[in-house]
Parts: sequence; C-alpha cells; structure tokens
Amino acid sequence: MNPSFRVSLLYRYYCPTGTVTPHACTWFASCPQGSYSQTVYGFFIFMGLLDFLLAFRQGHIKIGLFGGQKDGNGGQDLISTILQGPSPEESSNQGMQLLVDAFRESFRNRELRMNFRFDNLALVLKNGKTILQGVTGEIRSKRMTAIIGPSGAGKTTFMNVLMGKVSRTGGELFINGEKTEMHLYKKIVGYVPQEDIMINHLTVRENVLHAARVRLPRHWTAKQINNHVDNILRALNLAHVANSCIGDENTRGISGGQRKRVNIAMELAAAPLAIFLDEPTSGLDATSSLDVANILHSVASLGLTIVAVIHQPRIEIFRKFDDVLMIAPGGRVAYLGPTTLAKQYFETLGFEFEPMANASDTLMDILAGKGVNRLFTLTPDQLVEIWEDRHSRDIYNEPPSGAMAGSNGRNFEREFHVVVPQVVKERGASFIKQVYYCHQRSLIQQSRQVGALALEIFVAMFAGMLMGVSTIGKVKELMNGIYWGIYILLSPAPLDLLALYGLLIGIAIALSGAPAGVKVFGEEKPVFWREAASGHSRLAYYLGKTIATVYRLILTSLHFTGLYMLLAKPVLDPYMQYALVLFQFWGVYGISCIVSVVVRRENASLLAVVIALFAAIFCGYGPSLVQAKKSGYMFLFEMSFNKWAAEANYAASILVYRNKLDIDLMASIWGYSLSQVNLDLFMCVIIGIVMRVIGFILMISLNRDKQR
Repeated sequence: MNPSFRVSLLYRYYCPTGTVTPHACTWFASCPQGSYSQTVYGFFIFMGLLDFLLAFRQGHIKIGLFGGQKDGNGGQDLISTILQGPSPEESSNQGMQLLVDAFRESFRNRELRMNFRFDNLALVLKNGKTILQGVTGEIRSKRMTAIIGPSGAGKTTFMNVLMGKVSRTGGELFINGEKTEMHLYKKIVGYVPQEDIMINHLTVRENVLHAARVRLPRHWTAKQINNHVDNILRALNLAHVANSCIGDENTRGISGGQRKRVNIAMELAAAPLAIFLDEPTSGLDATSSLDVANILHSVASLGLTIVAVIHQPRIEIFRKFDDVLMIAPGGRVAYLGPTTLAKQYFETLGFEFEPMANASDTLMDILAGKGVNRLFTLTPDQLVEIWEDRHSRDIYNEPPSGAMAGSNGRNFEREFHVVVPQVVKERGASFIKQVYYCHQRSLIQQSRQVGALALEIFVAMFAGMLMGVSTIGKVKELMNGIYWGIYILLSPAPLDLLALYGLLIGIAIALSGAPAGVKVFGEEKPVFWREAASGHSRLAYYLGKTIATVYRLILTSLHFTGLYMLLAKPVLDPYMQYALVLFQFWGVYGISCIVSVVVRRENASLLAVVIALFAAIFCGYGPSLVQAKKSGYMFLFEMSFNKWAAEANYAASILVYRNKLDIDLMASIWGYSLSQVNLDLFMCVIIGIVMRVIGFILMISLNRDKQR
C-alpha cells in the first residue's frame, strides 16, 4: 500500500498484507496507520454493557411472568395475613364457594356431572400375563372413591385403563349411561400423578395460572382467569405461599404437603368434572395427608367425581372417602361400595376387626390373604367369586344423597351428552396464545436460573478467548499462500489457517454449547408428558421453548465473538463472523435437542458433545471435501452445519486476498466454493430447523403412553 495514500485517508482503514484496496474499519474498531487488520472492540463493549444491564435488572427487578411485584419470601407476611384477614379455614370456604360459580360458568351455566360405569374391564399383556379381569362397577359423581389393594394387584393399572392411558383388551366403559371412550373428554378430566410434576423455578401461582390459561375456555378474560386462580389458591390454603417458588433439592421452596396441593390445584385450574389421583398422600406425613384428604372432600362437594389410589391410609383419611374399590391380586374386584359398609360386609363373611385397629389396614390384610377368619378359610380368589356371585351393585341399597337417579338422572345424562361436546371444543387457549404462554414461561425459567445462564455465557466467552489467544504471537495473519500467475514461483510456504480455524471454532462451540442445549427439553420431559396428556398443544409447547432459547444463543454467541474478534483479529466482516458463530450455536442446540428427547438426562450431555464434535469435524479440513467426494461419503459433510459455516468463513475471509493470491486454486485444495456464502448461511439455518423438526417428531413419538 502506498504510504502517501494512507496518510491522505479521511477515515480509518486497514489493508491486509499484499493488497492495495483499503478496507474501512467498522464501528468501535481500532485501525492504526499501516494496519493489516482491525481490532474490533464493538462486540466486547456491547457485551459488557449488556451484561451490566442484565445484572442490574436481575438485582433490582423481580422478573414476573404474570405482572405484579413479587417478593422473595413468598408474598404477604403470614402473621399479617392472620391478624388482618380471615382465617385459613374461612378463606378456604370462601374460595370453594366462588369455585362453584366458576365451574358452572365454564360449563355454560349448567350443573353437569360425570358418572362412570364399567363392565368386565380386562387387560392382558402381549406376553399373556393378565393384569385386570372382569372389573365391573360404578363410580359416581360428587363422591370420593378410594382404590386400595396389595402392591401389584393392579390399582394404578385399573385407573390408567379407566382413564384411557392404557388401552384395555376387553370390557366396556359408559359415561352417564352412554358407551364411549375417555379420550374424548380429556380436556374436562384431571389427572394428578404420584410425583409432583411442575416447574420448580416458577412460583405456586405461576404454575397454576399457566395451567388455567392453557386449559380454561378460550373466551374467558384475563380477569376471570386470574380470579379463578386466586380462588383455587384460597380454597387449597395456598394463598400465603402464592409467590413462593416451588423449589427443589438445591433450592429451598414450599413444603411437601404444599407441593401436593399445588399438584391438585393445577388440575382444578382447568375446571374439570372428574379428577383421578395416583397416591395423593404418598410421601407426606399423617397431618399433611389428612389436609389433602380434607381438600379432596371439599372438591368433591363441588360436584366433581374424585377417584384416588391410596396406600395404607390412616383411619381418618379412609373415612373421608365415600366409596372404596378393593382390588385383589390378579386385578379382580373383591368389593366396591360405600366405605361405611365395607367392614360390615366382610364381617358377614366371618372376618374379625380389632376394635382399636385401623379398618383400612384390616381390609388390606384380607385382600392379601392374611385376614383373621374363625368361621371360614377364604382366599382372595374366593372373595372375588363371592363378590361376583352377589352382584356388586347390590351393596347400593339406595342412591346416595345428591346422586342422579330416576327420570331426573336421565335428564342430566342427556343434557351432558348434548352440552359437553361443545364445551370440550371451547376448552383451551388458541394455538398462538399457547405458544406465547410457553415462551413467556420459558423466559421466566431462564431468569430464575441466573447461575446456569452465567456459567453458559462464561464457558462460551472462555472458548472464544482460547480461540483468540491461540493466534497471539504465532502468526501475523491466518492466510498466506499461492501468488497469482507469473509470481507463483515467488510464493512463500503456504500458510492456510482459515480452514483449520473453521474446524477449531466448530469444536469450541460444540464443547461450550452442547451441555447447555440438552437442558432445554431434557430436564422437563415429565412436564411435557403431563401437559400433553391434559390437552396442551405439543407443538405450541415445543415452539414456545425453542423460540425462548434464541435469546440465549444471541448472548452466548455475542460473548464468544466478542473475545475472539478482539484477540484473533480475523479479516472478515465482524457481523459476518458473529452470524457464523450464532448459526453454529443454533446447530449445536439442534443436535442437543434431538439427544435430550431420546436418551436419559444424565447421559444426554456427554452424547450431545460427542455428536456435536462429529459435526464439527465434518467441516472440510480433514478429511477435505475433495477426499469426501472421491470416497463417496460427501453426504455426511452436507448434513453437517459446520461444513457450511466453515465454507462461508473461508470464502468471506479469503476474498480480501483475491488481488494477491490465487484464491480459487487455494480453495480447490479443500473443495470449498467461494461463490455461495449466502447459500452457506441459509443451509446452516435450515439444518438447525430440520434437526428441531426431527427432535419434535421424536418427542411426540417416544413415550406415547405417557402423553395419553
């Protein structure tokens, strides 16, 4: 470059070695006189400002998904609540009364009920093992029905068959007198799993509100939904912890009993007609278990049908249930009827009940074949036969109070089958709103996981720094090669580090991005299964989460690029470099998405890193694209996003030397094309999208039984 020309320039320029065309420095870049490259500070400065703003926001603003200021201690002080407001019991009763009106409104101001009758339900596995056989009976609305039996008798299996989660191999199901299938009513039926499946980084209210927004009638206003959620929290004695995070084994949150009530509240938020619960008292102390039973009894009084599998209940809990279904080993019914008559029934068969003993414990002993009987020797199979001979419905002498009976009952049943199909169609937010709600929920999760986000950013920044440091003091520029035409004999020893850095950057991004990427879906697959089973749009959930991760990619890519550009001083446009890094992170997260939905969470990080490294290696450096074409495995490179990113990086960097070097000859050594940079960028994006489509297909295809 002519020195006199350099002095006459009005703006800052740099000229790569051997070139005569000046290149203007970008914003916030340093180009001293005689520079062969620019030192870009802009990304580093912007990175620092953004980090400061994020830290300031996190430290001074409690980010809330649902508006209103949240405190860190779970909302209003409990002592103030007790002194200034109604007692928890009064608040619960008020909440229950308000729920009645909300439930009626959700069903078009009709008082609907859901009664189940099942006839000879059976389940035989493919290997010939019989799990259920001949299960016949009735479960009524406005009543609590307990399902008890020895371990392995088929209690949970029966409930899953009744709900349609497991396909039965025999029998018929009737809902309000009409033969039908449960999956048609999944939007008005709640299921509370044994595990407390919810997002631990959200507050109590946020978890319940999300369930309400997604599952309530779409014509409900935001005010109606919020009032409904507040009433549920009051009814379940959760109002004082409404703004407390759920917590986990590492973060202190609410108690086990409160978590169980949140589990129930998330189903009540949908205003269902029936709720099935799998061991709702499991893992709770006696007092918390009784609290749950009392709440379920109050919920049943709203007109809901409550069915729960229970294990070793204390006598007070057992008496809360109106009916009990006793399943003997082999999946057969030994008794189905009012809880108050169960003891009397078995006493007529000669079994003895200790006066001070828990009647439910004695009934469990009888089902296990360990009951005390001084008159007869009756095995569990014989008990089943006796029950079937006496016709199970004989135990109901009169319909219980509040049950639908006679012509009035038939009118209720006809009205149910007329109204409910339209009600089901109206349930659930629109697809766009579900995407928005899931997106917002994911953002609040990320805002509450500051440590994980900071670590991810630090790792990306450290990886970018390593890539930059590796060039300091080693080489003046990353390219020096074959001169044009007659000057070819004067060419120095070729130094082409551009292709190598395409590989190294891909490896660095794979190592820094893959472990974080598997957490997007891998850590909350049970949440997805539960929401899919309740009628939540699976695609909306997936899109909302995917869109919310883009912000993380923008941040991590910015930190990687900021230090890399500052230290390595590549000659390509800084914005092009940032786009390439961003698209490579996009591809790595796509790989992590697929891995996280296929393998177990504890194995996903390692496998994702390994596969991402393979994608990084298939970039054209070694083996080159020329070798791949000759050997017939070029398709592996075409599927790798890093091949397209490395090609774009090479082309955008080497073009500045086109007046000095025979760039076409040099590119042909690797097999890179210099004329399709836009196509390279497009393919990076498309491959990332394709991988996410594959991830979604796998997510909805695997574990389908858990999504029913």
